[in-house]
Amino acid sequence: MMRSLNEVQGLVLKAARGAGVPLGHAEDIAAAMPDYIALGGDMGALAAALDCPHTAWTDGHGCAVMAGPTAIDLVRAGQGEQRINGADLPLLFVGLVSMANRFGAGLACDVQDDCVVIAVGQGATVTLAIGPVTVEGAAWAALMKLAARTFVPETETSRAAGAGAGLTDND
Repeated sequence: MMRSLNEVQGLVLKAARGAGVPLGHAEDIAAAMPDYIALGGDMGALAAALDCPHTAWTDGHGCAVMAGPTAIDLVRAGQGEQRINGADLPLLFVGLVSMANRFGAGLACDVQDDCVVIAVGQGATVTLAIGPVTVEGAAWAALMKLAARTFVPETETSRAAGAGAGLTDND
């Protein structure tokens, strides 16, 4: 189905938060969606990666959701090149680096199979899509399911506590 990039970014942010991804990482991943999509990134694979336990990045291993933004921050902080072995979503790393480069990061991203190296260098950039993009229905549904984890339950108690319009809606 066709979706605007804003819709995709908004849903990915909500889905990441619903999956327990820290806010800063969720914001970075959502901001990188135009790059990820332009690279041909699989939204179903992204939803599956979000729905996995998010392990901290240690010893060069970790999921793209946690390792990508962390590696970029380390390189930008002068900690040298960062190597991620066994990367689950290599295109997400490239998308995150491309997004950072739109803001002047000056980073290079080298992907060889499931190994990603991020370093200071000739910046990787992507020609972004303009207009609506196609997102597979199953991938959209999986992202919606994750985003739904952020919703307040629909009960009288939650409405009495201020959720939604409250107990009366007299607009």
